[in-house]
Amino acid sequence: MAYINPKKILGFFMIARLLQGLNVASVLSLWQLFTFIYFEQKAKHIINSGFMIIGSMPAPAPLIGGILTSYTSWRGIFVFLTMLAIVMFVLTIRLELPSETL
Repeated sequence: MAYINPKKILGFFMIARLLQGLNVASVLSLWQLFTFIYFEQKAKHIINSGFMIIGSMPAPAPLIGGILTSYTSWRGIFVFLTMLAIVMFVLTIRLELPSETL
């Protein structure tokens, strides 16, 4: 990328950042929808708890990252995040559909 014109790289990064923001926004909306579909009775409690967790994550994230890098290199963080994503994917696949949908 160092050989590419910096003006073109800036445009590429701006588009990539826009796509990243759209993906994060869709995830933040979709988890609430899935909560209402799968856990209708407990939806309010789950969503409130979820927002508390999302709001508090910036505080322990550097601490967790520091602990991980004390045992591994910086690549260990990416290995940890990959394993976490795989676990979340498997849990999502195993989630059963409700008997009736919206």
